[in-house]
Amino acid sequence: MSRWLPILVLCCAACDAPAPPGAGSELGKSPALLAAEGKPVAHGPSAEGQPAIYDEHADNEAALARALEQARREHKRVLITFGGNWCGWCHALHGLFEAPGPVRDRLGDSYVQLRVDSRTGKALAARLGAPMPSVPFLTVLDAEGKPLVHQETGVLEQGQGHDPAKVRAFLDRYRAPG
Repeated sequence: MSRWLPILVLCCAACDAPAPPGAGSELGKSPALLAAEGKPVAHGPSAEGQPAIYDEHADNEAALARALEQARREHKRVLITFGGNWCGWCHALHGLFEAPGPVRDRLGDSYVQLRVDSRTGKALAARLGAPMPSVPFLTVLDAEGKPLVHQETGVLEQGQGHDPAKVRAFLDRYRAPG
């Protein structure tokens, strides 16, 4: 493992994410499998071979307008995830969001999700006041588009992955009343 640590550090630096402290047996499992087992989602050192989850050519303002319209209709909040297809940490969080379980349930019940490429979404992030010091980075908006919270995701981690309980608690804290 020690000969791979410099590569992990470089990959994570490219993602603007802190390097994982080490590698455990969970690293070989998919994020969806780990989340389904109720375990923190392990971060891969890169997103190589992963499908694109961020539209790098999207009209972010138009996508946000559609998300806000849906949030008003459904009495939900909008959860924006700023990230990149090149970022393993972003794919890991997306895997947790998509895995069957309490995180996905809360997202479906309370949020309209919007994934914004961090490189092409800088103007949107600036307009919303989202500092985006690293990715993935979360912003929750009310149905009128008012930012309620900007959250770096390091505090939602435990060990080498996103902690499903911490992510669920975050989502519970900012969900729409009712």
